[in-house]
Amino acid sequence: MSGNIITGLTFYLSSSSGTGYIGDASSVIKVFLKEVSESAFASTSFYGYEEGDVVYSGALSISNDYKLSITFDKAYSYSGGNLLIGIYNTTTGGTCPHTYFYGVEPSNSSSVNAYSSSGISSVGATGTSRSFLPKTTFTYQSAAGYVAPPSGLTASNVTNASAQVSWTSDGSSWNLEYKKTSDENWTAVNGLTSKSYSLSSLDSETAYQVRAQTVSGSNTSSWASSTFTTKPNPITTFPFTEDFSGISSGIPTNWNNDEGTATSYKWSYYATGHEGGCIRFNSYNNQSGIWNALKTPAMNFPTGKIMQLSFWYKYAGNGDLSVYVSNDGGDTYSTALVEGLNKQSEWKQVEVSIPSGFEENVVIVFKGTSDYGSYFIDVDDITVQ
Repeated sequence: MSGNIITGLTFYLSSSSGTGYIGDASSVIKVFLKEVSESAFASTSFYGYEEGDVVYSGALSISNDYKLSITFDKAYSYSGGNLLIGIYNTTTGGTCPHTYFYGVEPSNSSSVNAYSSSGISSVGATGTSRSFLPKTTFTYQSAAGYVAPPSGLTASNVTNASAQVSWTSDGSSWNLEYKKTSDENWTAVNGLTSKSYSLSSLDSETAYQVRAQTVSGSNTSSWASSTFTTKPNPITTFPFTEDFSGISSGIPTNWNNDEGTATSYKWSYYATGHEGGCIRFNSYNNQSGIWNALKTPAMNFPTGKIMQLSFWYKYAGNGDLSVYVSNDGGDTYSTALVEGLNKQSEWKQVEVSIPSGFEENVVIVFKGTSDYGSYFIDVDDITVQ
């Protein structure tokens, strides 16, 4: 492989205590490569990802056939030295399976668990863990004519019918293709000279795939891929009301509670509300300062009409309930309708006007911030009219 470009690798496992994600789907695992002088490591040796070239950052998962395959975000130019492969989980939580790796000899396997920099000495220096070389295959190609693919391909400002696709690249020309996930044929947009492109005339509530490649003369890179799902058609019939009577767990259809620092105990249904059930943010179990945003479906207001928002809330704690309005589907929100709601032990109604200028793709955002106290943030009977 010396003198070539490495674009991915695969570890082969003889067995594992679990397949699926290492950690969980939100884990940020950094894979780094470094050519080192050592051919073996002492018990105190440790390399962090900052000391190598990070070639992948994101979630990793073990497949059902016990393979751990990694397609690099950034290719690595290999010079032929002793190649160190580092896998470093920068996040906490989830599960870390106990795994047996196949060795370079068919009869060899070794048990490897997860170790931190402070605990690496617990890997046996003379045992099978430290002296073991796992079976690894690399995906690589000649450096001649190699073109680096785009990185960071993402879709933003996603609506019911459009999305803005962007990427990072050192190139100057790109090809873009997109399609519904359920379709076979791609729609091509070739010869782009900008690192972003607006997709339009999309179907609502539909999963799409998008991919981009760099073009350099007669050579092209491999594809960088991503997925996104368009949002539902905006609500246009008013009054819009939600009393949470139609659910028994979670949040209503087309609502969203993904944003925030809360990884669990997010906004979700609670059986006892103002009238019937309500929606609740857990300010009791979440640590102080942890927050979660609850977002309504998007709405298109009648032109020129000042709309009103009303809701009931109860929160006796010292955290915070604040309500914002967005006109980009909830992607950003800085206009506060009401802030600092707390220390309210009984149900209380709030009525507020939505400022002019908010007419299309409007989302109401309820942001709960925990004080790790003895109370919950409850919201019920939301009306927009």
